[in-house]
Amino acid sequence: MPRLTIAKAFTLAALPIIFAQVSATATPVVSFTANPNPAAPNDLIFFDPSASFDSDPARSLVSYSFDFGDGGGIYVAASPDSVSHAYSLFGSYTAILSVTNDLNVVGQSVRTINVNQGNHSPIANAGGPYSIGSGSGLTFAGSANDPDFAAGDSITSAAWDINNDGTFGDVTGLTPSISAALLHALGIPLTPGGPYTMTLRVTDTFGATNVSATTLTIESQAIPAPEPATLTILGAGVLGLTLVRRKRTFRQPMGLNQTTG
Repeated sequence: MPRLTIAKAFTLAALPIIFAQVSATATPVVSFTANPNPAAPNDLIFFDPSASFDSDPARSLVSYSFDFGDGGGIYVAASPDSVSHAYSLFGSYTAILSVTNDLNVVGQSVRTINVNQGNHSPIANAGGPYSIGSGSGLTFAGSANDPDFAAGDSITSAAWDINNDGTFGDVTGLTPSISAALLHALGIPLTPGGPYTMTLRVTDTFGATNVSATTLTIESQAIPAPEPATLTILGAGVLGLTLVRRKRTFRQPMGLNQTTG
């Protein structure tokens, strides 16, 4: 008797299928610290990228590069070791860390670095002491310098307190000229007297200030010195003596001219 064989049908849906999945979205998650921040010019700042990782645990990070934002180039390393960098000038800088994984996918993190510590006050010099004649004007010879000039700091304003009332701005600039009328309007007499205290205040880019005081003395008007007597030859064998006194001239015998003052 023939045997009947029944074949059982199978479909692919009935079989377990295992796919090797490769994440197309594996991306480095980038993070770093910068200390100290804020800092002073030329301080060493330490940048630590070790908190960075990849969103896919199967992936690995293979490159770390820092752009410190001051035009000094890119620092590249294969490991997440801390690196140091110093900024020579005051300012705010954008530091960028770029991290690459083994699929050549790049992630970035940005941090602002503030270099605004360690400022020193400017140094003012009012010049003088000054002395002028009664009714004359005055030109100041003030000066100033900033100890942090090499780090980008500078003098932004200079103002004077002429009448010593504690208010600056009577005149401005390091070497202003001031008329006798303005001196008088500010309470400085036109008559001889003094000394009168006057103060220069200078300010830098951070708002730090420094003051320097000087004095002004009003003197009597100087009397011009008379011209010296001179010998002149009036003619052959005639000696003339000219005396400077006044603008009235009369002739003496023997060819002598005398000018009296």
